Amino acid sequence: MTKTPEEATASMIANYEKNTGKPFAAWVALMKKEKLAKHGEIVKRLSVAPKGRLEASGSFNAMVTHRVRVANPKGIDAELVGWLKAAYDAA
Repeated sequence: MTKTPEEATASMIANYEKNTGKPFAAWVALMKKEKLAKHGEIVKRLSVAPKGRLEASGSFNAMVTHRVRVANPKGIDAELVGWLKAAYDAA
């Protein structure tokens, strides 16, 4: 079923809140406080420069900016757990 623009916007806002744990209004307030208005500025602010095992994700979607390749259980180490915790805490 095709969504109206209003339904799509409502779904996007609900997904921000569900996926980050923060109300959409909190994200808007943060971007206003930092005087960011353009999409590229906002994405850049929310991103961390990839280095070492942390790679740029490519073009998955706007919500995914980085990736880590894990080939086996040894790849899930303290460094990776630290990155995941930092990302979760920042969300």
